[in-house]
Amino acid sequence: MSEINLLKEYCRMCKETECGIGCPIFEAKGDLCLCKEWILSHPDEATKIVTKWTKEHPQRTRQDVFLERYPKAMLENGVVNICPRMIVGRENIECGAMDSCVNCSKKILVCTGRGGRVMRLIDADELIKDRVENDPVRIAAECAPTVDVVRCRDCKYFEKAECIDGFLICPASGMEIHENDYCSYGERRSQDD
Repeated sequence: MSEINLLKEYCRMCKETECGIGCPIFEAKGDLCLCKEWILSHPDEATKIVTKWTKEHPQRTRQDVFLERYPKAMLENGVVNICPRMIVGRENIECGAMDSCVNCSKKILVCTGRGGRVMRLIDADELIKDRVENDPVRIAAECAPTVDVVRCRDCKYFEKAECIDGFLICPASGMEIHENDYCSYGERRSQDD
């Protein structure tokens, strides 16, 4: 595992475990010092702990998240049977006439990004707040590729969404939405709206 991936997995481990409750670093160091101090003085042991935790707690794929929300979605060969262009936007995927939707879904929903993992959104400004300039987490956050996300509640289409059969439907995407959702069609509402 590369140093950057190790750092990312350490951050994920910290986020998914409460300090002292289920955190293997906390259990290894005891109450003697801060995690950061222990890691700096025990780098090999910390690497083994994070690597082991990562193997025991794999990240979920987009399909995992999708199936939590839509558990009755149809599967074909173990993959959600839906055209990914309906989920991530038409302009983000070139539709190959020779490729079936299932093959495309497998690429987008099951095996996308780094190791087939879900992209997680973070508030990078909040993450680096109060961190010193040479903090590795701050450096990683400042170097990471970023995307400005427009939540539905801040989108110009949200006001025009219609309630159909008990579901709020976006006029831009035609999909069910909630105020915290986002999509590739999102356009921030202007101050005048």
